[in-house]
Amino acid sequence: MDKTRLGTCHFVSETAAVTYYAPYYTDRITAARAVSQKIREKEIKIGPPAVDVELGERVVLIDNGTRYAIEANQIQKKPPAPSVRK
Repeated sequence: MDKTRLGTCHFVSETAAVTYYAPYYTDRITAARAVSQKIREKEIKIGPPAVDVELGERVVLIDNGTRYAIEANQIQKKPPAPSVRK
């Protein structure tokens, strides 16, 4: 069974979010200010996301341990039965 992994906007900590975003800014201080704003505006979140265990979802770390992702087993669906015309 294949697994599907979906990256989230959830980070391990504010420091981890700054580390993740730092390459996109001119310096770490600017990145830290941007991350603080992203947290205030709820664009990113600190802490793991909620998962649906009954659907087989689980939380995993990605991006060098800075960001959370949700991983789930991909359900193999059967193709629909051919329709019968009357």
